[in-house]
Amino acid sequence: MRRVVHRIARITSPTGWAPLDAAIARIPTYRPGAAIWLVSNRYGHWGTADWYHATLYIAPGVPVSRLYDVAVHEWSHELSVLAYAGDVDAAVSAMNAVFGGSGLVGAERAADCMAKLQGASYTHYTSCVNHDWRRAAARLLAGQRL
Repeated sequence: MRRVVHRIARITSPTGWAPLDAAIARIPTYRPGAAIWLVSNRYGHWGTADWYHATLYIAPGVPVSRLYDVAVHEWSHELSVLAYAGDVDAAVSAMNAVFGGSGLVGAERAADCMAKLQGASYTHYTSCVNHDWRRAAARLLAGQRL
């Protein structure tokens, strides 16, 4: 009779990439288990959020000095949709209404503002000096709808 060997994998960090795991651990609003983190250059950007599957992608080529900024931005995307109980369309519509733009413009501005409020030093879409945007970002960080 053939013996079946079961292996148990012990996951000790979100990604296994120590600098990224340290960056994720610094995010003040981070909730372990709320999203899957994957290190991948599949999308050609430093980071991407798949809201529909609660999966955040961080590219392995992100400079270590920017890992926190990228991770907190992508996490902010996830938080913005969690505030709408996973309803991506409602979240995106609300962010475009408050932060301006169409498509994903409002969502990118919202994520940058949320990242800034959580200590990011680098943002790509906006420096978020608009007080109304900062207030809206704080609402999303608190899990509240806009």
